[in-house]
Amino acid sequence: MAFLEVLTLRDFAVWGYGFAAFIFVGFTLYLYAAWRGTVVGGWLLAAVILSCFWVFANLWLALGLPEVGEFADVHSVEGANYFWPAVTDVLRGGGWFIFLLVLLRPVLAGHWVRFLAIVFVVLCLQMAGIVLAMIGVHETGWTVKLNLGGALAGAVLGLALIEQLWRGMPPGSRWGLKPLCLGLGAAYIFDL
Repeated sequence: MAFLEVLTLRDFAVWGYGFAAFIFVGFTLYLYAAWRGTVVGGWLLAAVILSCFWVFANLWLALGLPEVGEFADVHSVEGANYFWPAVTDVLRGGGWFIFLLVLLRPVLAGHWVRFLAIVFVVLCLQMAGIVLAMIGVHETGWTVKLNLGGALAGAVLGLALIEQLWRGMPPGSRWGLKPLCLGLGAAYIFDL
């Protein structure tokens, strides 16, 4: 038990994000090697690469390394250090949304563009919350409302896309889709 007493929450975050980075990089290399040039495979690869950026940004934050980029001297821990993890989280979510939409394109037929517009609005809502937090608009409460509303809208949209994908597939094809739906569904339920 003496070993666990010296570990801090920061240590668990570093080890957790480090392990996730190892897994995401390995999965990215595997997908790249197995990719056959299809559109669906390309968007899956893009979503996993964006997830790699997200996990590395969070690892950077957990390590407490100095901030890089134009926001390095703008704010303290409350602002600049959280900018890149927040932006990469929005990009990661957008990548998975687009991947799901590409899978759903044959199922949704004419409604595909409507779902794409909803994805765009949700991503803009999330980015607006990040930008308001970065410029320091805290007095009106809009920052918190946009961040929470954007996170909730993203989780609900992700679950709705997964539900549409599951229902739109023939029953014989659902077994191959089950790991994707369970994995992404669990992530969106955790975000909820």
